[in-house]
Amino acid sequence: MTETQRKRRTLIIGLAFLTPLLIATLLINRFYFSARSADRMPIPPQCRILILGDSHVSFGIDPAIIGPAVNFSSYGESYIQNFYKLKYALTVGRSIRTVILPIDLHSFSSFRLERIGFNPHWAAYIDYLELGRIKGRFPEYLVKTIDLRLWAYRGQYGRLLPFLFPSDRRPKAIRPDIERGFTPKTGFFFRKKQGRSWNRVRRQLLGFNHFHPQLVLFFRRILSLCAERDIRVVLVKMPITSRYYRHAARLVPVDDFYGRIERIAGEYPGVHRLNYQAIYFKLENWLFFDAEHLNNRGARHLSDLLRKNLIQLGLLPSPG
Repeated sequence: MTETQRKRRTLIIGLAFLTPLLIATLLINRFYFSARSADRMPIPPQCRILILGDSHVSFGIDPAIIGPAVNFSSYGESYIQNFYKLKYALTVGRSIRTVILPIDLHSFSSFRLERIGFNPHWAAYIDYLELGRIKGRFPEYLVKTIDLRLWAYRGQYGRLLPFLFPSDRRPKAIRPDIERGFTPKTGFFFRKKQGRSWNRVRRQLLGFNHFHPQLVLFFRRILSLCAERDIRVVLVKMPITSRYYRHAARLVPVDDFYGRIERIAGEYPGVHRLNYQAIYFKLENWLFFDAEHLNNRGARHLSDLLRKNLIQLGLLPSPG
């Protein structure tokens, strides 16, 4: 056997061994993606109001009080995730006519810029290759995408095995509030308020660019996409505690910050503003569970007020 023949034989044996492994890997990963697809929030066909944002919104706005709405927010999101989730929602929720979006003091902060999430949940929404080009890091994002598509199930066997070998095929009961995206919190903001407020502000704002251009870009993309679809946008300053506000105002020039947002929003049609930032300063002990998040009592109060304001803006029909 010649040297060339030996190399060819080795290559064939190698391929014969590796090809089944690659196919098995792809199938297992596909099963894992299917298992995680159950995490995706359904957008009802009658939904007219889509609520985007981060934990301020996820904990603070109950869509059941508002009406034909879905709270499509989750903890830790930035405008990057908000934009890609909006694109997805508009492909499945063609009745959406209004988008609610927070404009809080940390909304443009770079502290959340790299917390994208390379996992099946976010792969359902985010175009990683486009995002890599925008960030100027296409090769890195390409490698991460390939890794995700081949080996996302690594270390996730606890999630994968019940899907491959189900013991009970009956669907699990889902709480109506969770199903529509609202995650109510209990508790009150009584203890160590000063220190806890500063810790939250420091984590989000200290040493970060509070108006990062990349987040401005995706904020603009949200407003542009809504303008193209003739969708109204309601920019909301979510409630925070007075201590959080005072600490944040030491790091962020508040008037200039919101002036810049106003100038951007003014370039797009159909944008409304609602300011709830300071409305609970004298009630924060009872309506918050920490320095910046409403508890379930505060969420009910805010959601009812938001519903009334949406009626006043003509974005919800008046009852009766």
